[in-house]
Amino acid sequence: MSDGKIRVTDPLRVGFVGVGDISGIYLQNLTQRFRDVEVRAVCDLIPERSQQAAAAWGVPVVHARDEDVFADPEIELVLNLTRPYEHYEVTRRALEAGKWVYSEKPLGVSFDEGKALFDLARTRGLGLGGAPDTFMGAGIQTVRRLIDDGYIGEVVGARCSMMCRGHESWHPDPAFYYQRGGGPMLDMGPYYVTALMNLLGGVRTVTARAKRSFEQRLITSQPLAGTVVDVEVFTDLHAILEFDSGALATLTTSFDTVWNEQAGFHVFGSEGTIMVPDPNTFGGPVRILRRGQSEWFDVPLLFDYAENSRGLGLADMAAALRSGRSWRANGEQILHALDVMTSIEESAAELRTVTLRTHWERGLPMQRAVLDGVLER
Repeated sequence: MSDGKIRVTDPLRVGFVGVGDISGIYLQNLTQRFRDVEVRAVCDLIPERSQQAAAAWGVPVVHARDEDVFADPEIELVLNLTRPYEHYEVTRRALEAGKWVYSEKPLGVSFDEGKALFDLARTRGLGLGGAPDTFMGAGIQTVRRLIDDGYIGEVVGARCSMMCRGHESWHPDPAFYYQRGGGPMLDMGPYYVTALMNLLGGVRTVTARAKRSFEQRLITSQPLAGTVVDVEVFTDLHAILEFDSGALATLTTSFDTVWNEQAGFHVFGSEGTIMVPDPNTFGGPVRILRRGQSEWFDVPLLFDYAENSRGLGLADMAAALRSGRSWRANGEQILHALDVMTSIEESAAELRTVTLRTHWERGLPMQRAVLDGVLER
């Protein structure tokens, strides 16, 4: 069992648990771009995936079981890329083995799961971080700078929406999107909630309503075309978020709609409005409409990492070890985001306003990179 100590003079040695669809961009960035990370091993329930990933990206070790990843003394941090309902168990076992953990979103499928992991990491003196890290990209960071510098005056609120018709027409195995841990709030909500938090601050209360428009979904994508999936979760959610600052935001997430603009995101201020790029991306256009003007104008991106930079949060976690600062996609943030999302679902189920159980303060904004792939220390 590891003692949880990291050799801060070396790259952070990472082991992948899960080598599914999202792993490709992580492998690309962590092996080719971010210099404070070394991918030591990969592991997946489907051995061929691990072998193919290792061969493609030059990963030296393929482990047959996740227990082998946890027991490997050369691995310091476990990257948890399993399915949402598996996140808790994999992260718990990794922490109990003395490993640091960076998890794909969400941290868990319930607040209790997330809080238990947060407390376990803190008790054992281990690092915990997690996705999304898109808020660290050029788009959201440019918006944060504009808000912090007063370009739209005092922030009044925000309006966000993620609307689509679900994933069963294109995803190769979409059933889990409609099972416990799925649904548009826990699947796509993390991007919007985390971006809102980094722009407006911590959330105090939520009020929501939700429904399942369809009790079953028909998979039309291969290889499972024709399979009928029972819907276990809310698939159309509408929430009002009250922030500690007093600002209000509306957030809609839906797998039940036909709409040609999946992402919608605006922040409103006393002197103007900012059109925020899709928070599921790292870049995208930033536009401002100022009071007294009739036309939007584009703002150039002021920061790095406008392209798909997944793994940026983990690289920042590695760099933070050298300076002792907190990493940006830290346990406090991902737990507060989970608190927001599960409180929205709780509010909708119980038809009441829910006060959050956690309090959160914004962390450091990004700094311009001196060298691409190297985070500040």
